[in-house]
Amino acid sequence: MSVLDLVDSLIEDFENAPEPSTDEKAQAADVEFKGKFGLSHTTVRSILQCPESFFGRDIIMCGWVASQRQMFISLEDGSCVHTFQCVVDLKDSVLGPLTKSLSRGTSVRLEGKCIESAGKGQAAELAVKKITVLGKCDPKKYPLPKMKKGKPLTMEYLRQFQHMRARTNVIRAGQTVRNIACKATHDFFCDRGFQYVHTPLITAADCEGAGEAFTVTTLLEHGMNAADLPQTKDGKVDFGKDFFGRQANLTVSGQLHVETYCLGMGNVYTFGPTFRAENSHTNRHLAEFWMIEPEIAFANFKDVQDLAEDYLKFCLHRFLTKCPDEIKFLGERFGRKDNIGYLKDIVESDFVRLTYTDGVAKLIESIENKEVQIICSSEKFEGAKKEVLEAEHVDNECIKMLDRWKDEGKVTLIKDPKALRLENFKVVGNKKMKKKFKKVKAVFENVVFWGVDLSSEHEKYMTQFITMKPTILTDYPKAIKSFYMKANPCGKTVQACDILVPGVGEVIGGSTREDDLEKLVERVKAIGIDPKEMDWYLDLRRYGSVPHGGFGLGLERLLMLATGIENIRDMIPFPRYPMKCEY
Repeated sequence: MSVLDLVDSLIEDFENAPEPSTDEKAQAADVEFKGKFGLSHTTVRSILQCPESFFGRDIIMCGWVASQRQMFISLEDGSCVHTFQCVVDLKDSVLGPLTKSLSRGTSVRLEGKCIESAGKGQAAELAVKKITVLGKCDPKKYPLPKMKKGKPLTMEYLRQFQHMRARTNVIRAGQTVRNIACKATHDFFCDRGFQYVHTPLITAADCEGAGEAFTVTTLLEHGMNAADLPQTKDGKVDFGKDFFGRQANLTVSGQLHVETYCLGMGNVYTFGPTFRAENSHTNRHLAEFWMIEPEIAFANFKDVQDLAEDYLKFCLHRFLTKCPDEIKFLGERFGRKDNIGYLKDIVESDFVRLTYTDGVAKLIESIENKEVQIICSSEKFEGAKKEVLEAEHVDNECIKMLDRWKDEGKVTLIKDPKALRLENFKVVGNKKMKKKFKKVKAVFENVVFWGVDLSSEHEKYMTQFITMKPTILTDYPKAIKSFYMKANPCGKTVQACDILVPGVGEVIGGSTREDDLEKLVERVKAIGIDPKEMDWYLDLRRYGSVPHGGFGLGLERLLMLATGIENIRDMIPFPRYPMKCEY
């Protein structure tokens, strides 16, 4: 072949080459675009990741003074949980006096040379040449007192200063993990072809049918008195005269709305704030929290379980690779000594899949074998028996079982429930009870029977002593689950699942959705909802219904699992809970 023939051949190949796809062009554009923004200063995190690359370089560091002792300034900038040592020549006529005047909390800009540190516990330090005070801080009025060694500030104290608590390592670390969790969530679903859908925060639908929603209204504007509210003939508030012409609420879940896009686009997810007007003061409840809710089309029950397991493992793996220092620090701070190992075990485990029926049977077996002792007040015990009698889905033979347990000493009734305190299934504080139940493997405060909504202690015990692994509990009683969950052929249970992990309990709840119109209408009526109110939702079953399902995960509960932080109020920047809505 001649040179001209070769050139003609190459030109022909070039002209006949396929056009790059839209995705390929977009990816190329992403790679090429760099933009203008860049930090003018160096962060502590970037230096600690590769200190050798900074040795001998003139750099600028900005942050807050964590402490100042003689010639040493300990600087923190929020980029990681570590501080950075900066060294000043006190003989310098300008730097010496200025250094001594720096108080904790003062914001500064430090210029100098990064050098190899001669001290232990650090690879690099900054030899300071110039100090610029950006913001002074009066140490006498600073609301965050200096921590004593081994005695960190309590989380309860920090909650009094929510606007300042981001200055502490524990909140900084928690926010870093939260940020990684959000990025991991979007990466996980987008990489698998899911569409991100923004569902409404204001809605006329109550997803759970529990009536625990915040009402959104303009009827009380302009100083209107409660007595001046417009009323209907039967004395109720007339929401027909409200902004939306009907009663509207803050959403408790985006699931029902995201289903509309699932049944038109396929796999979707929503991720945003949700609200519950639940008057609960436990360490696991907030009035405002963030939910991740994917929905998959043309899917079966196994698909829902597989997706939930994969998502949880993906997020935990991302924490281990992207913020291991924060994970380790928080674990140690909150009593989980090997938090890295704990999360690795979950990621590397093949989750056990167990039906609710079998799980409850195993819990009952533990009580029958006297491995578990139940201690509760007479009031709580009688309340459980009343629940059995009133629940149509529970066999009344349970009453005989509970009474037998009491007669056989497997249930111990106490007068004062406040005198009982349990930690990790053991009695603490009460010396008499502590001695009496010393040899018992575990103590419960709540009875167990088929049909009961399992408590956190039941879930924790199951994963710690029965399955000894993360567990997906499936096929719950229909009566204790939401109306939209698909019933099993037996009619008593639904295709619902919860993921339980050791030490925490439930972290994810999901199900396949009822895709049969007649069955769904029947369920809607059974819980007292007017089908006309749900007509838009029922249309999804009238016109081209498909098998589908999904799950819900509270972001803050995922963070509690990952960090070991015990109170959900410390996992969100500005917690909202009963009698608390500050700032």
